[in-house]
Amino acid sequence: MRKRSTAKLALSVFLAEISATFLSFIIVFLVGGFTNNAAVNFLMQAFLLVMYFGFIYSNPNMDGDRERNLIRVGQLEENKLKGLNAGLIAMLPKLLTSILLVLVKLGVTGNFPQIIYRMINSQFVILINHIMPSTDTGNMSIPTWGQIAVVTALQLLIPLISGMAYFFGYRGIHPIRGTVLKKDVKK
Repeated sequence: MRKRSTAKLALSVFLAEISATFLSFIIVFLVGGFTNNAAVNFLMQAFLLVMYFGFIYSNPNMDGDRERNLIRVGQLEENKLKGLNAGLIAMLPKLLTSILLVLVKLGVTGNFPQIIYRMINSQFVILINHIMPSTDTGNMSIPTWGQIAVVTALQLLIPLISGMAYFFGYRGIHPIRGTVLKKDVKK
């Protein structure tokens, strides 16, 4: 068994995040985007977040589990923050997408970058629409600095999930594996 570097783990987290975002975009597009029904929006956003969580969770959890065993036999030095560090690195490209909102706020561009931002962050699109709602006429309003900060902070889920997944794997805790592979034992 060989250890995987933090950079390689970050790349795998980033690729998983991109895959989840792409799938979220397809789901949002197929379901018809948004409804005025709050319950449907809530359920759809919950589904998108659970799916997003699952995509990002897997690789750091497996790495944590693998490296726990390598540390036990003395082949690897302990680094409990590897998942968090990989998540922070993986978050950087998505964090840069907030520049689109800053350009809109500064008046450099029209509102079109907001549409691109929502597409790139489709796993959060319903949350983003509640944080940065459209005007009464259906046009997107210019976001405030507070709104930009809040939607940018949503990207912190990437290192949070990655760090938690690695830590759980490192500790031998596998809640997803336990729920998926659990068999009914009848006596």
